[in-house]
Amino acid sequence: MGQRNKLQCRGAYISDAFLQHLFTSEHIRKQLLFDQLQPPFHDLEDLVTFIKTRGRKIFAILVLLNKGGRISSLRNSRPVIDDQLLFTNPGGDTSKPYCSLMTLQDISALSDIAQEIYEEQWVFPAVLSSSVHLEFDPRFFRFPFRTSPEWIASGGFGQVHGVEFEEGYIEAFKGCGKVVKVVYKKIRHDAEDENDMNRITKEVTFLRARRHTNISPLLASFTAGLEQSSNPESITKCLYLVSPRAQMDMEKWFHGPPSYIHTFEKHESQDFNQHIYTAMRGLASGLAFIHRQIGYHVGYHGDLKPSNILKFESDGKSAWRISDFGTSNLKPIDDTRTQNIQTSLYWAPKEFLSTMTQCEDGNKGRSHDVWSLGCIFLLLATMLVHKWEPGGIKAFKDLRERDAKDYLDHAFCNCMPKVHVWIATLRRQEQRKDFSQLLDLIEEMLQPQEARIFSWEVAVDLPSISDPNRSANEIVGHLKEVVQVAREADLELEKHNPLARAREGQEKKGPEFLEILMENGWFDESTTEKERRNIMAKRSVSTLPSSKSEQDGIGVDEILKTISERFRETDSIALWGLGENH
Repeated sequence: MGQRNKLQCRGAYISDAFLQHLFTSEHIRKQLLFDQLQPPFHDLEDLVTFIKTRGRKIFAILVLLNKGGRISSLRNSRPVIDDQLLFTNPGGDTSKPYCSLMTLQDISALSDIAQEIYEEQWVFPAVLSSSVHLEFDPRFFRFPFRTSPEWIASGGFGQVHGVEFEEGYIEAFKGCGKVVKVVYKKIRHDAEDENDMNRITKEVTFLRARRHTNISPLLASFTAGLEQSSNPESITKCLYLVSPRAQMDMEKWFHGPPSYIHTFEKHESQDFNQHIYTAMRGLASGLAFIHRQIGYHVGYHGDLKPSNILKFESDGKSAWRISDFGTSNLKPIDDTRTQNIQTSLYWAPKEFLSTMTQCEDGNKGRSHDVWSLGCIFLLLATMLVHKWEPGGIKAFKDLRERDAKDYLDHAFCNCMPKVHVWIATLRRQEQRKDFSQLLDLIEEMLQPQEARIFSWEVAVDLPSISDPNRSANEIVGHLKEVVQVAREADLELEKHNPLARAREGQEKKGPEFLEILMENGWFDESTTEKERRNIMAKRSVSTLPSSKSEQDGIGVDEILKTISERFRETDSIALWGLGENH
C-alpha cells in the first residue's frame, strides 16, 4: 500500500499488478493457514486456484479486514461469489464497477461486515473506461496516480492538471507496458448546477462518438470526489475528463521554435510548408467532423484558439489536434446568460452572441468555429512566409495592438481593417499561386456570418490548394467523403450557398463536384426544376423498414418518435408501406 502521489485522503491504493505479484500460490496457501483454514489438501489447492483466478480482489479485501477465512464460504456458495459477480457490472450497470452496499448486505457470508467491505474495496481502483462514463462514491474513490498532480491551468470550467497514471488503469492503454502521462480537467459538481452537469455529461457521451485523427481523444470520464481534499468526509462531487498529454500547444509553438525545428533547416523550405499545410488540412478535417451531423446531433467547439490546438508526437510523427471541448460548447446553444464572456481574441464578431437565441441546431456555433479557425489559419499563413522571424507573428500582433486601448481591441473581429492590411502585405511578400489561393480561402472564413463558408468547404478546398497534382479519382473520393448533407437552416443563409460557390470554381474539382453537392441536397438559383424535384425526393425519408428487411413492421410509438426526429432535419416526410399488410 503506497501513497507516492501525496494525496492526503484519496491517494493510497493497491495496484492490481502488485496484487498479482504478491498473491503467488505459496503466499495464498500460507495466508489461508494463517487464517486457520485447514481443509483437506485437495480442497485447499482448489481454494488457492479459485483465489488466483476468480477471487483475488475480494480475498485481498478480506485479508485487509482480518477476515480472510471467509473466502471459503464464498467459494462454496451457490452461485459461487467471485470478483466477477461482485465488482464487474453488478446488476448490469456498466457505469458503476464496484460492489454496492446493498449487494454486500444480501450475501449471508458478508452481511455482518458489509460496510467494512464496501469502504475497503476502494483501495483497489477500477479501470477507467473510454467507452462509458463511470460513477464513483465521492467519499471513498482512490485515484490511481503514480505522481502528484501538477497544476497546468484554471478557467471558468474547472482546473487542468497533469499526472502519471498507474499502468493498467486507463482502458485505452491497458497492456501497453508504458507509464501513462495524461491531463485531466476537473469540474466541480455543485447542487445548484445540476442541469449544467447533466448537459456536460451528455456532451461527453456525444464526444465519445467523435473520434478523429485530429481531435484529441477522451481517454476516460468519471465522477468522483475531490482528489486533493484534506477532509476525508467531503462529499463534493467532481467530473473528471482525462485526455492524452501533448508535447506543446500551438500558442507556444508560434512564439518559439521547438528543438526539432533544425530538421527543416537542413532541407528545402518545402518541408516546412508541408508541415503547415498538413496541420491545416488536419485541423479543417477535424473541425468538419465535429460539425458533421451524426444521427440527430451536430457539434461545435465554441472556443477554438491556438492554445486549444495541441501537438502530439508518436513514433517520430507529429499531429496537431483540436482539444478542450469543456468550454462553451457544453452549454445549450440558446443560453446566452451563462456564456463565458472572457472572450478570446479569436471569437467571431458580436453577431455570434446576438443571434444565439435564434439558433436551435448549433448552426451559429459552427460558423463561429469557422471564423476562429480562419484566424488561426492566418497565423499559420504568416508562418509560411516568416517562420519565427520578428517580421511575422510578432509584427502582425504589433499591428493589431496599435492604438488599442484594452485587450479585446486587438481581437481579430475588432480590428478587421488591420487584418485586411496584413493579408494584403502577405500577398505582396509571397506571390505563389497556392499561397494566394490560401489567403482567398482565409478571407472567406472571415466573412460575416451570413456569407461565411462551412467547415467542410474548407476541408474540401485545402487539398486542392496544397496538392494540385491529385488524380481525378482522389479528388472525387475526397469530395464524397467530406461534403455534408444540406439542412433547411443551411439553405436559408442569405449570402452564401456552397453550390453557387462551386459553380464559380468548378474547374478546380471537375463536374462531379456539382453532382455530389446536389446528391447531398444542395441547390441554388441556377438549379433546374427537375434537379430541384430530384433533390427534394432524396431529402424525403421513410420511417419504415425497407422491403428487403426481415422486420414485419414497426411500433406506432417508434413511428411517431422517428417522424418527430426527422422533422428536425427536413420539412418533407414520406411514409410508405402502410398498406393492408400493416
